[in-house]
Amino acid sequence: MFYLNRNRILKKAILAIHALEALAPEVDFGLTSLAKIRPVHKKTVAANDDVVAGDNAQEGRRIVRDLSMAELQEVLRTLREGIASHPDFGDDSELFGRCGFVRRSERSSGLTRKTKEDSEGEEEQSPEPEE
Repeated sequence: MFYLNRNRILKKAILAIHALEALAPEVDFGLTSLAKIRPVHKKTVAANDDVVAGDNAQEGRRIVRDLSMAELQEVLRTLREGIASHPDFGDDSELFGRCGFVRRSERSSGLTRKTKEDSEGEEEQSPEPEE
C-alpha cells in the first residue's frame, strides 16, 4: 500500500468544498462535483474520527498497561530487596531463587582471563596484508 498524507488530503478537500460552494456550486467537472465530493468527504471524516478515537483509546490502554507494569516492577523490586534483607532468608535462599531472582551463589563475576593454552595457540597477525 502507498503512503497517504491524510491531513493534507482532508485540508485539500475542505478547501475544494469551500471553493466550489463559493464559485461553482452547480458545475459538474466531468466525474466530480460539489454534490459528489460532500458525501465522500463526510464519510472519510467519520472514518478518520473513528480511527483517531480508536487510536486514543488504544493509547490510553497502553498508558494504563505501562503504568501497571511499572507498579508491578516496583513491587517486585521491593520484594527482591525484602527477601534479600530478611534474616531468615537472604539473597542466597531457595525462596529468592524460586521467585525468579538470581541467587548469590549462582551469580558469576563476569570477569574472565585468557588461559595460557588459548594465548599460545593463537598466531600473531601482522597488520600488513599478505600478497
